[in-house]
Amino acid sequence: MGNLAIAFSEKSDTERQKLAKGFYKNFCDVIIESLKLFSISEEELGRRMLIHDVEALQSYFDEGRSIVGLISHVSNWEWMVISDRVLSHRSLGIMTPLSNKFLHKKIVDSRTRFGCRAIPKSEVKKVIAETTEPTVYFFATDQSPHKAKSAYWTRFFGRDTAVQYGAEKFAKEYNMPVFHFRISRIKRGFYQVHNSALELNPQEAEYGTILDRYNIELEEHIRNNASDWLWTHRRWKHSKPDVVRSFQ
Repeated sequence: MGNLAIAFSEKSDTERQKLAKGFYKNFCDVIIESLKLFSISEEELGRRMLIHDVEALQSYFDEGRSIVGLISHVSNWEWMVISDRVLSHRSLGIMTPLSNKFLHKKIVDSRTRFGCRAIPKSEVKKVIAETTEPTVYFFATDQSPHKAKSAYWTRFFGRDTAVQYGAEKFAKEYNMPVFHFRISRIKRGFYQVHNSALELNPQEAEYGTILDRYNIELEEHIRNNASDWLWTHRRWKHSKPDVVRSFQ
């Protein structure tokens, strides 16, 4: 409710309560649908998770270039694992390892059933450097960083907000085009994904512009799907420090 009060200060308590109720309904669906990943067929998942705009990425695959895909925790992000069966590029998701090793293995197993790879954040640089096949590196860039001093700071819902810089960092280092993959609900149990180009020449982009553009688009996407974002995540837990780190 604190997050909703920040993001939708113009709404009444009753309106925010309605959004919260819608969120819990969506979140319960995501939990059940995540468990379904252990048994759902490729055909059924492909019918329920429609990935559009595939042709927008094909030219980069033909050139042998990898891309960075920015995704968020809107609607059902877990079902994005079908992307490896839909895109010409290989799919690779960056994840934060769970402290419970049994649960971590189960989640990795479910996320890799259809060919998508899953690696911990600590291995991203090594994997990108060693991978030769065209790959979409999916970063969940709406997660708050652990440390405010090592974050990139942008404006999000009218407030100074810390975001992880890794996606832009690797995009610029390896000159990988950056696309925003937006997941939305068609109806209960059915979703669709559209992508848009955020930056096609990252090495020429000014510092921070990629993440700034992403957060502008993400805020609009959340406003259009207000009950479907992961509101229990502590987005605004950090206060902006007096001295902000530069990654340039």
